[in-house]
Order: sequence, then structure tokens, then C-alpha cells
Amino acid sequence: MASVGYNKQASSLAHPSLNPVFGLEKIGHRGTQIIKAPNGYDVFVENTIPAFEKSARLGLDAVELDVILTKDGQLAVHHDDRTGRVFRLQKPSLITETPWNHVKKATYNLGEFFNSTVLKKLPLTANAHLAGSLNDLRIPTLEEVVERTQAINPNMHFYIEIKALNDGHMPEHFPAAGIPKLVAFIQKNKLHNNVTVISFNPFALEQIKALDANINTGLNYTGTEPLRFKGEGANHSGKLPPFIPKRLMNYLKDIQINSFIPPFAEVTKRMVDQCHRAGLNIVPWVWHETRDQEAAEIERLKTLGVDGIISNNPDLLLK
Repeated sequence: MASVGYNKQASSLAHPSLNPVFGLEKIGHRGTQIIKAPNGYDVFVENTIPAFEKSARLGLDAVELDVILTKDGQLAVHHDDRTGRVFRLQKPSLITETPWNHVKKATYNLGEFFNSTVLKKLPLTANAHLAGSLNDLRIPTLEEVVERTQAINPNMHFYIEIKALNDGHMPEHFPAAGIPKLVAFIQKNKLHNNVTVISFNPFALEQIKALDANINTGLNYTGTEPLRFKGEGANHSGKLPPFIPKRLMNYLKDIQINSFIPPFAEVTKRMVDQCHRAGLNIVPWVWHETRDQEAAEIERLKTLGVDGIISNNPDLLLK
């Protein structure tokens, strides 16, 4: 893959420092998943080349994607820790225990289209169509995703979420080679201004910063998952209050996080102001919302002054 350059003047982004002049960053969740079409809705398969290319063609600023390391060290773009839900092999296989030559043979599970969570969030009477080339309905590599997406939009920004065994949030679940492999990929392709590495695991983000302090990082946080603070067995869990607790905010600063990434429903004006005072971007992500609920949340979040929105329905962001 050729090294990718970056033209800051032409970009709509302002990383790593917060700069509201550039406005709201519009981000496709696992690429573009649903858009309104003249005859219903076009549905794109998450984390596939068609979903990312569509995001670039729509004019989105960024895409969020998931990366997991195969047994032989390939950075594969796939959300789950195993095959079966979206792509299937002869039997479900853990990605981290399967070589890339086998993972890349996984075929699309058409049943997932009819049972997908995203499809269920559309109105009951919606007419939905599977979009994208069938040849590209497969698990891609991170290299391929970046290359093909930036062929359309050279300034595309990537929120790369580190995935792990059982989607575990504790450091022992992360393949040891995965983080340096990802850092080396970013460095080799000069992607520092085009990438934010995100994770539910703060220790993984600390490791990223230790290897390269110039890589932007973002902490995913649901409020319902345990979050261990450095050197402690205790954790903070439970729905966030209408603000970020002081202890958690101090921790974000200590590990040099650039972005705080909570679910839509937990974001308040106080939380947005806290992040901005601390020099953090706040970039909420869609979770359980239906399309109609997401439309309402997007408008609410815009009025709160968030820095980016990660959406399943990017056409709603572009209105």
C-alpha cells in the first residue's frame, strides 16, 4: 500500500486539538449501514468495502471500524471476536485463533440481513434492499479499507476500534502483537492526522500512547461496563450521571486521551462543556436507537455542541 499523504487545508478535521471552527464531524458507524433510497432503504453490510466506499462517496468526514488481529498477525476489519453472525466459515472460529488465509474465505451470512439489529430499527413497513457488490461482501483487511476509502476521499478520518477475544475490556484479552502492529501500520502510512484509535480498554490506549504519543486516542465508554483504573482492582460502572465524575476525568487526562466517546443517550450539555474545558473532543455513538430515535438524538446532540457523531444512518447527519 502506498503511503497516504494529508492536506490539512483541504481537510474538515482538526486533530488532535479541539477546534470548533471546523464544525461537526460526521462519522459512519462501521461505515454506512443504512441510507434512505427512492424505493425504500439501502442496507450496507457493516465493516465491508461497500459500506466504507459509500461513506466516502456520501461526503462523510470519517468512518468508525473494528480491527482484530488474526492468528498470523493480519489486521482484519471485523466487529465480533468470531465468525458466524455476519460472516461464516464451516464452523464458528475465533478470529485470534484463525490464520488470515482461512478468515478471508468467510462468506456472507444472508440470514444476518433479515435478522440484523440495524434492519430491525427501521419502520415496520420499510422496504429494505441489500446494497453493494457481492464480491466485496467479505472480511477486508485494514490496509484494504484505508486504501480503497482514501482513493475516493484522501482526507477520510478513521476511528479504529481495537477488538479482542470475547470483546473483553481487560488487557489480558488483547493479543500482545496487535497494538504494535497497528501503531506500525499508522506510522508506515503516515496516518497520524487521519486516525483516532479507540477502545473500551484504557490500558490498550495507554500502550498506543507509549509507542507513539502523536497518535490520537479515544475512550469508548458505555457507563454499564466495568472500567478499571490504573493500579486498582476497583472499577467505575453504572450509567453515567449527567456529568463526567472528577475521578474519571482526571484519569482521561492522565492517560492522554484525545476524545471521549459515550453513547447518545448519556450525553448532556454539562458533559460536553467538561470535555471542552479539558481540551477533549466528545464524539457520541449510536447504540440502541431506532432510525427515528436516532434522528431526534442527532438534532439534540448538535444543539449541545458535540464535536462528532457516530451514526448508523449517515444520511441523517448530512441533512
